[in-house]
Amino acid sequence: MDWQRQTQRRHLASYIVCGVVIALLILATWWVHFANKPSQQWWQEVKQQLSPNQIAQRLKATRYLQDAQKAISRGDWDGAERLLRQAVKVDSQNREAWQLLVMVLVRQNRWDEAENLAAKIQDRKAKADALLMLADIAYMQRNWGKAKQIYEQVIKLDPDNATALNNYGYMLAELGEQLDEAEKMIRKALKIRPNEPAFWDSLGWAYFQRGGYN
Repeated sequence: MDWQRQTQRRHLASYIVCGVVIALLILATWWVHFANKPSQQWWQEVKQQLSPNQIAQRLKATRYLQDAQKAISRGDWDGAERLLRQAVKVDSQNREAWQLLVMVLVRQNRWDEAENLAAKIQDRKAKADALLMLADIAYMQRNWGKAKQIYEQVIKLDPDNATALNNYGYMLAELGEQLDEAEKMIRKALKIRPNEPAFWDSLGWAYFQRGGYN
């Protein structure tokens, strides 16, 4: 019968599609594991990040981080420092913990120690975030020279760090220095995060400082 033939054809087509999908999956797995070394490295990193031990370490670090935040809210800087050091010890890629740790050190007037600590961070993104915290603090303290130096370190480490690009550009605009470079950095930040209102505000400020805002 026609409907039986049509059903058989549909089943056959389904088997063919499934076979093609399975073949593609096998090929992709082979490519990831054997043919493409960057993908193989990426796959190994993913497996490591999802390992039970790594997940347990991250959860442990998160608990330390939460307790440290409570200590900071109480003004217990020593306690916060101890907890944050534990957090980065068990999870060296915990960017928020590194940021808070350098902030806590600066809060205790231990600038040199904070900078030395940030310089020793192995994870590139975590190091950039920790240095960005230091640069922002230097900016708020109106320590322009130190802020410039550290912002430049951050951008060298992480050229697409939109927050660093924006903050450094805004500071230069505020100082009335290197306005072309300031605008260039802010525009790059906006390309990365085009829906960030603060970045548009920075661009307006740069225009104003150049006398181009009406």
